[in-house]
Amino acid sequence: MSKPQPTLASNMSKFPSIASPKTTVGEAIEFMEKCRIRHLPVLSEGKVVGIVTERDLKSIELVRDAMHLIVGDVMTASPYRALVGTPL
Repeated sequence: MSKPQPTLASNMSKFPSIASPKTTVGEAIEFMEKCRIRHLPVLSEGKVVGIVTERDLKSIELVRDAMHLIVGDVMTASPYRALVGTPL
């Protein structure tokens, strides 16, 4: 008999940190550094609309007034999603 395969649900964060598309780049960088995380799902009206990464934010950090841009301008829209029951 084979062992049951673990699923995404068994390895997911129960309460992940999230951002809004209207969060400023500065706020997102500060939050990610404080929480020691590198990725933030971006939710709008309870639905995932994008993801923003530490690399996304650091790459635009040198742009003039980048801290006042919003996450919605720099996120990767429509990221790949998997169902919680998907086997690892």
